[in-house]
Amino acid sequence: MRQSTRTISVGQKDIREIAGDHFVNINIKVAKTDITAKLVDGVLLAGTLVDKDGKPANGTTSFGILFEDIDFNNSMGTEILPVMIHGFVNKGKIEEYSGDTVSTEAIAALNMIKFL
Repeated sequence: MRQSTRTISVGQKDIREIAGDHFVNINIKVAKTDITAKLVDGVLLAGTLVDKDGKPANGTTSFGILFEDIDFNNSMGTEILPVMIHGFVNKGKIEEYSGDTVSTEAIAALNMIKFL
């Protein structure tokens, strides 16, 4: 088992609109080479829309939303992404955190997620 340390300098991001347990996340293993274009200082940002393989997708192939920031700086090549597939999210926070505007195609594809 690999262990590392991290200094947290900012607060945790929360894309949920309704706090509590009313959301479902699944884990998706993704290679760093598949998401390199979306990394910001080596971090894949919370709110990034991804497809079923964990690759960024903001359209009809969208499968879920990255639940929290994932740091690829000390990665061995792959990481596990927590991807929300069901729940209530704040559309404004998703766009603020990820920097992407959520497309109407993505909203339709994410039919188990309600954008508020």
